[in-house]
Order: sequence, then structure tokens, then C-alpha cells
Amino acid sequence: MAAYMITSTLRRVLLVAKHASFQSRCCVAASRVQYSTVYDSNEKTFDKILIANRGEIACRVMKTCKKMGIKTVAVHSDVDASAVHVKMADEAVCVGPAPTNKSYLNMDAIMDAIRKTGSQAVHPGYGFLSENKEFAKRLAAEDVVFIGPVAIHAMVDKIESKLLAKAANVNVIPGFDGVSR
Repeated sequence: MAAYMITSTLRRVLLVAKHASFQSRCCVAASRVQYSTVYDSNEKTFDKILIANRGEIACRVMKTCKKMGIKTVAVHSDVDASAVHVKMADEAVCVGPAPTNKSYLNMDAIMDAIRKTGSQAVHPGYGFLSENKEFAKRLAAEDVVFIGPVAIHAMVDKIESKLLAKAANVNVIPGFDGVSR
């Protein structure tokens, strides 16, 4: 992973100071993922983030980035070219026609937009690609940071999420755990 650290949310960064940054450490110990946020005024922040979503969530992420001095890239379908999130962004890239499976869910087009704009990180927003393991793997393969909780991908699979919760000593409702007896 590049010289950048993953933050669990961009919004948390603004709680300390306008130009401050955080260093998030993810420790995997005893099958348990733990996050701690430590203030480090010397930490390098991103220069440019691509927001792989639209609407209100994209606007919120962009507002936060602007307050932090980070450039933003919006992706949009051809019919969303004049949407608010596109106008708010420093750059915008059309990723396909109106159907979401041909635009906002089109990983190839979004990966091309990342390369074209030189984005160092991607904030997936909610829905679309935010819980897609393959998307996260493709970002990692290109040394692009996925901004979001690492364990969210495990939550897509109910059995995997239950096993992860058990490993973290979280109380779960008894039931099928994926093991045939």
C-alpha cells in the first residue's frame, strides 16, 4: 500500500483540525481486526480522491475533501453529466451510459478513470461498489487505497460475517454457521 494510510471515514478526520491528518492502524491479532486512530500532523494525505458514487454521499465526501485541501474526481453516467456532484468535483469522468451496470458498477471504466486522473484513493460511498471484494482487490493490485473499513467486504457474506463476529468475541444468535454436521 502506498505511503498513505487508510482512514476508517473521512468525516472523522475533520473532528481534530482543518489541515490535520490521522494515521489509522489496522492490527490483525488473534483473528480480530482492531482500528485505532492516532493523530500525526506529519502524515502525508492524499492529493486526489476519486468518489465512485453519486448524489448526496458523493457531495458529502467532496465537501470533506475540499476542507482538507484534497482534489476530487467525480464519476458519472452520461445522463448525470450536469448533476450536483459532478459540478462540485475538481474533475469529472463519464464512465458509461445511464444503466448503473454500465456506468457506476462498471469496474473497468472506473479503473480507467482512476488511471486517467491519477487518483491515489477511492471512496466508494454507499452501495454500488462499496461492498465489492473484487473491486477492493483490483484497487490494491494498482496500489490505489480503498477508503473504508477493511472488514466491510466480509459483511456481504452472512456466514463469513457471523464467523468474523464470533472470532471478535461478539455475541451472535445461534444458528447455521456454514458447517454441515
